This record gives sequence, structure tokens and C-alpha cells, in this order.
Amino acid sequence: MKGESERVLNPAGCRRKTYVTHRDESAVHGAEMVVKTQRGLSRSAVIFTGASLLLSALYAAACSSAGSGPNGGGQNNNTAGASANMGGASALVGGAANASGNNPGGGSDPGSAGAGNTTGNPNPPAMCIPKGEMAPTLPASFTGRCGVCHSAFGASANPKVPNLFDTKDTLEQFKMQVRMGKDLMPPFDANAISDADIEQTYNYFKAGKPGELVTCTDANGGKVGTDLCGGGVSFTPLFVQDPTDTREPIVKKDANGHFIFRGAGRVRFRHEMEPEYATYHGHYWENRTFSYVLDDSIAAGGDTITVTFTPSSNQYYSAQGVNQEGGADLNIRFWKLYGHPDGNAYAGNVGGASKDVLPMECSDPKTSCNTKKYQYVIKYNQRENRKIQVGDQFQIEFGIFMARYAIDGEKGPPFDGGHVRNIIPLPNGCTLNGPPYNNACYTQANYYSDSFRYVAGKGTLTPYNEDCTMSVPPDSGISGSGDCGPNGTIGQAVKAGTLKERMGPTEAGWSGGLVTMPYLRQRFDMYYSQMSPNILGENSENFVGGRRLFHMQYTTGEHSETDNKVPAEEMKPYVGIAGPSYNQVNCEGCHVKNNRGFPPKGTEGFESLVLKLAAKEKDPTTGGSLPDPHYGLQLQDKGSTAEGKATYTWTSVPGQFGDGTPYMLRKPTVAFSGLKDGDPVSYSLRLARPIIGLGLLEAIPEADIIAKSDPADCNKDGISGVANIVYDPEDKAKHVGRFGWKASKASLKHQASEALMLDIGVTSSIFPKIDCGPMQAGCDAGNTATPEFSDADLNKLVTYVRTLAVPPRRDIDDPTVLHGQELFATAGCVNCHAPNAHTGADHPFLELRDQVIHPYSDLLLHDMGDDLKDSGAGDFLATASEWRTPPLWGIGLCDDVAKGWQKDGEQNNPSPDMGPCRYLHDGRAEQLIDAVLWHGGEAKGARDKVVAMPKADRDALVAFLKSL
Repeated sequence: MKGESERVLNPAGCRRKTYVTHRDESAVHGAEMVVKTQRGLSRSAVIFTGASLLLSALYAAACSSAGSGPNGGGQNNNTAGASANMGGASALVGGAANASGNNPGGGSDPGSAGAGNTTGNPNPPAMCIPKGEMAPTLPASFTGRCGVCHSAFGASANPKVPNLFDTKDTLEQFKMQVRMGKDLMPPFDANAISDADIEQTYNYFKAGKPGELVTCTDANGGKVGTDLCGGGVSFTPLFVQDPTDTREPIVKKDANGHFIFRGAGRVRFRHEMEPEYATYHGHYWENRTFSYVLDDSIAAGGDTITVTFTPSSNQYYSAQGVNQEGGADLNIRFWKLYGHPDGNAYAGNVGGASKDVLPMECSDPKTSCNTKKYQYVIKYNQRENRKIQVGDQFQIEFGIFMARYAIDGEKGPPFDGGHVRNIIPLPNGCTLNGPPYNNACYTQANYYSDSFRYVAGKGTLTPYNEDCTMSVPPDSGISGSGDCGPNGTIGQAVKAGTLKERMGPTEAGWSGGLVTMPYLRQRFDMYYSQMSPNILGENSENFVGGRRLFHMQYTTGEHSETDNKVPAEEMKPYVGIAGPSYNQVNCEGCHVKNNRGFPPKGTEGFESLVLKLAAKEKDPTTGGSLPDPHYGLQLQDKGSTAEGKATYTWTSVPGQFGDGTPYMLRKPTVAFSGLKDGDPVSYSLRLARPIIGLGLLEAIPEADIIAKSDPADCNKDGISGVANIVYDPEDKAKHVGRFGWKASKASLKHQASEALMLDIGVTSSIFPKIDCGPMQAGCDAGNTATPEFSDADLNKLVTYVRTLAVPPRRDIDDPTVLHGQELFATAGCVNCHAPNAHTGADHPFLELRDQVIHPYSDLLLHDMGDDLKDSGAGDFLATASEWRTPPLWGIGLCDDVAKGWQKDGEQNNPSPDMGPCRYLHDGRAEQLIDAVLWHGGEAKGARDKVVAMPKADRDALVAFLKSL
């Protein structure tokens, strides 16, 4: 049936969860029907036939326990998920996206889809290959045996697992390692990995990172991937590239061999070492972003980096005829002094006041200038007092002094009295919100900026921190010595265990690739709130505008942060558009500091947890849930027409570890009150999820997600993940689901617009009607003639969610953490919480493309057993006991973000103590180990291994999770 799953027997006798399938026979014989994918936002469909063009991750616990016999580990020709006859991921694992992501400057020649081995498959899928020279591909055995630990695109998530692109081994040495085993890798005999497969794997990694993705088109507009059992999966791709896209790339080489790199950022209130650096101060969305370009000549043998700075609003410039009230000039600080006692000191510090940094296009005698463009040439490495060399970490920040008051109507934002904030306490001579309007009385005219770490001669930013002073917390009594080496003051303290090491991390700790932020020194509650460091100018202003909308209260129109009062005229479009029934008045209400939600305490009602409702029947058109007849798709417990209330009662569930240590879990039961039409018949509890890294998940190619699925468990590892195929109300097409507890949302626009409607009662063009059940009397009266949320505002909100940075991993070289990471693999947790992934070349945001990432999720649905089964009717293909694998990146910072910040006043993002964090879809797990203990179904084997571990191993496992 369309849109629903069914169980059938495959030829090998396995029970299989199947999808609506499609096969175009003309494509099977039309290998020359090869086209490049289009660039950009178009959602036109193309067919993705046969095997995945990206590495499929058959997670068979290959780090420790893969069988090596002829039938071991599911390698038998009849049932092997990774064998030649599976047709899904075996043949095509080359062809990653353009190699300009985590390691730019590499080649970007088209890769090859390859022909693959279709032995044993009577109906081999079509193979699409790029025009031109073919590149090496990976064999199926790599997917099944090695893909759980090694990344086919770059650095893996485990620092003990080598990046195979960096191997210096000869073929014979490489083969010997496979045969003998090493560290986490067991030995593999020829029945598990043939000599030919080892040589093919070796050639793939020796050739360098793969090239651009290619696809085969099909006239009927469908797209087909194949799962590890060879089943067809029909879907429409979320994005394909737009050939009319004229944007400059993030980095390119010009005719002189210079890297031309472009980036963007936002204003900051103070420098990197100070708590105000991480915050969003008053009116942060008012033209307080900028772009910059670095012309890097180092790789071409030059000795300069030219910086061009372009603010989104006019920069103050002190020259005759263009003076601004009490302002200052652009200031550029570069070559940060690592290990310096100050912590914020830079070797280079130039500004307009000293005539070093001047605006462009100035006339003589400088009565007019382009105060939205500045340039300066950096000629040597002042930190090391030498020429700039390839690999130097060029750290730079901008002192942004934007014109606060309009003098001639052209310079700076207009002054209207509503967009100023006094310095508190008031300096002498100043009046509250009154004259004199100058920077002696008012702040927010002078700013600092992000601190960018650019790798000279490489054309890329890096999350790697070389400044050891980031390891020194405030009030520690330890200061730098100007030396970040092991014998420096800070290095000695780290060695002695007095300080946590915050140099780095290496690539294994770049959870979000170049979307990974560097470490914060203070305000850990803001770790989930940072703009991606590689964001581009076309998205930076929408990011801060989207954050404002995320914090907007759709009852009063006010910003939830008290230092962001704005005039009533600006709030007017948002006043009173929530409801009439809702769960929260803004996004921040559920996702405090972009964190996960919290279950109710005692008999309190739900604040960041909702009840999804459904009728017993599915929608015959979409395959999704039909609304509950009386309450719609979600129970809204607030507002003028609140539908009723739900609360928790808790039941204790005792248990015991294998070493005899007792534990106590808790299980919630929902109690309803005030529902005039009785209790709902089908409901599912959903705790708000953290929202970091979502843009990267949106950028993972659908074929990668599908290729990891193994619905019939053909590899016999007990894991049968399946991709959800969901209906998108925006384009009325079926897409691969990837967001939400049940992977029931295809895109972030889908996710955001539905959350606006269900959680807050705000309509948009995608969801133009509020949530009503067909028998819910009077509910339709809350609908408006036109959507309440504009498409432009929805774009801002989606941009904010897409470009939130992912925190870096911490303590990745700590022996306890490394041991815990080994246990995570050997227990089989990686079978679902897949460490490695790669984003493709089609996402509309360039900064999200071609990133090697470590989300620790396969984005598939897995049966988690009866203990975690809800009473819901399921979402599309998801059943009541199936849940999407939640990404684990950043989970170790959850308590830090939840704890908040109580050391400053209300003007710098006050943060209440929401902690400690709770886990799983209903918040039942009080600790991370509790979440593991609730795992059942497909995860029972992994759970049982954890239960059998001694306490030291369990603690190491949790230490690893805390490092993510």
C-alpha cells in the first residue's frame, strides 16, 4: 500500500520491511544516461539507481567481533548485507562530494560510481558513472567489515583509528595489517576480505579523496536507492543543485595561485577569553554582521594575506565631513599571542585612527568614503617574528565600531530612540533613554567580533585551538608564560592534572567538520548557541534574525531576553499570533539554550514535552497520521482554548548489573485531566530535542541514509534499521525522513513550520491552518485568512537552525575516554549510533557541503522493544516501538548548558538552572547509563553487554559519552 510498510518474504527467506518500490528498466541498459546533478534549491526529482554513490555503513561491530569464516558476520552470498548480491551498497562507494570541505585544496575531479560485482543478483541495479576517467571505488567488504570504524571521507571519530588517506604503507604492509589485525581491528582472513578487495581498498585511499557526486536521471521523476538487502526505496531528493547559482565558492584559487577565502561573522561584546564573548547582547540582530575575504598568497610562494572587511551597515570612520557621534574606527587584531598572560593579546593590532585601516573609495580630501568596505595587507607572522608559512594558524578578530546615530541620513542605522541602551549604572551627565546621545552614555556602538582561526596557505578555517590559555578557567590562579609547549606554566598544569587540556581538538574531535566551533573558555551554557564559524555572508544576517524569531514571544511580541526591548511598531506583526491553544509561546520555551527539553517535576504540567496524537487510521494520501477526532495532532495545554492537561506519575523499576551493583530506573505514566471529550486513544510522548548540527544532518545524501538500512537483517547482526519515507506538505512529495523522534520530518523547513503550528499555534504557508480535530467544535474559528508567519521570517528561522555550530569534543586523548570509546564499539552501540558520516554536494548552503562529520547516528528507525513502545499509531513507516537513532554529538555538554549562568546581570543572556538533563523520548532516563539500560529490541544485545561490564568499564563508557 502506498505510504505504508508491509512484511514480505525475500528470496533468501528473511522477513523484510519493504517500501513502495520503483525500477526503471531503461536505466538498467542506459549507463550512458549520465548527467551532473544541478546546483541549488530546485527540488526536481532524479533517480538514484542501484548502489549508493556514498559509503554505506553496515555497522557490524567490525571493530572487534566480525566473523571471518565463509558465513561469518553475514558475508555469505545469500544473505550478506555487504556481499556482492545485495546490490545496494556493494558496488558504489566512491564519489564523495567535492574535496573542499574539511581538507580543502585537494583535488575535485569527478569520482567514479564504478561497475561493482553483481554476482548472485538476478536483477542487478543500474550503475551510473561519471563521464571521463574512472576513479577507484571501495569494495563491499570495506563497508561490512571496516566502515564501522574507518571513514571513507577523511578522519574517523576515533583518534586511535587512522585516517586511511594518510597511510604511508605499501600494499604489502597494508595487507599484512588486515591479515594480522591491529589495536581495535581484528584479523581478517581471505574468506572475510579477499586479497583483491584489500588491493581495491588500498588503491581507493591512495588515490585521495573522491570527487563529485553524479546521478542517473529518469524521466518519471522518481529516485531509487537500495538498502543493504537490495530492496528498492522510492523517494524524491530534498535538494539538487541549481545551474543558475552564481555565488562564489567558499574558497577558490585565482589566476595567481592565491587562495581567495570568504567568511562572515557577528558582533561580540568582548574578547574570546571573557564571558561576554559567547553571549548575544542587546539588539544583536540590527545589522550587526559582516563578511570578510582573505586573499592568501602563501601557497603560491607569496608572503601576504590581504584582509577585506565588509560590514552589513556603515562602519564609523573619523575623517573630515563623515564623523560619527563619539565613535571610533575599524580595528583589526591578528596573530594572537598563544600562552600570553593576558589571554586576549595579539601581536598585530591596527586601526583606522592610526590610518592603518582605511575605508575604500575615499575622495580627496576624504570628504566621502565607502564605509562598508575596508582593506589591510598583513605581511609577516608577528607572533613568530618571521615570514608567514604554510600551516601557520592565522587568528584574527575585528574591532567593529558601527555608526550608532544617523548624522546625514546615510551613515549608520536611523536613530529613533527605541534602539539604544544606556550604560548601567548611568555615567555622570547621562539620562535614562534621553540626551545626550553619545557613546559616553550609551553602549552598543562599539563591538568586537568572532575570533577566526585560518590556516595560512591552506584556504580553510580550523576548529583546532593552538592557544593553551583556553585551558585556564577564570580565577584559577594560573597564568600563561608566553609558552604553550609542554614545559610552559599551563602545559605543566595540564600534565599534573590541575587543568583540563583545551588545546585542539584533532580532526577526530571535529564533530561537525568545519561547522565545529572552537572551545569556549567561559559561558558553557552558550555551547549550543553559537553561529557556525564557517558561515557565509548570505546567511549570517538571517542567522541573527532567526535567533530573534526563535526567542520571540508570540503573545506579547517581546524578545525573551530582557535587554532586547524594541518599539511597539516592530513587535506589532508578532503580537497575539500564538494560539488560541498552544504548548509554548516561543521556540526557546521548549529548547532552552537550544538544549533538549525537561520532563515535569512532581505533578507539574508539561513545559518542553508534548503529546503527539493520532487517529487509529492512517491518511490514505500521505501515509501519515490522521488527527485525533477531538484534539488534532497534538494536545495543546495552554492558551484561551486549552484542550486539557497531562501530567506524569512515576513507577520505580529496579535492576542489577552483572557485578551485583543494583540500579533503579523510573518509568512514567501519563494522567490526563480537563479533556472534555475523554482521553485520546493514541498518543506518543515527545521531549524537545537539542537543535545543534541539524543543517549538517539535512545535508547528508539520502542514498547514504538508505544504504545503511538493513530491514531484513541480512547481515545477521541483530540490527534491522529502516529509513522512514515521509510526506512533505511543502512540495507534496515523499522524502527520506531524518528529523524528529520518529524521523517523520524530511527538511528543517518542514520541522520548523510544523513546530510553529503545533507547539505555538502560528500558521505559515506550509501549515496555513491551526491544529484541529475533525470533531473539535469551534476550533476552526482560530484560523486566519492569511498565514501569520511570513516566508521571509520562516527562512530566517530555518537559517538559524541550519547554521548553529556543533561543539568540539573534549578529552579525546584521555585514556579513560579512549577505553570507553572502544567499549562503545565492542558493545555494538556503533551499529546504530554510527560515528562517521559525510555531507553531499546538493545542499543550498555552501558551508554545509562536503563535511566529514561525526553525529553518532544513522538517522534510521530501530525497534527499541516493548519497554520503549508508546501508545501511538506510529509516524509513516515508524511503528510504536521504532525510534530514530538520536545523534549523540554534544551530549556531554548537556548538563553544562542546562546548568545555566548565574554570575552576571540580566543584560547578557541570563540563564536559569534547568538541569540536570534527562534522556530518551519521554525524559525517563535520569542519567546516561539509565538511557542505555532502557534499550531493548534491536539494541538488547548491546544493552546486555553494558550490563555485564564491571563498574570501571561502565564509568569509562559514560566518560566517552561525556566527551562527545
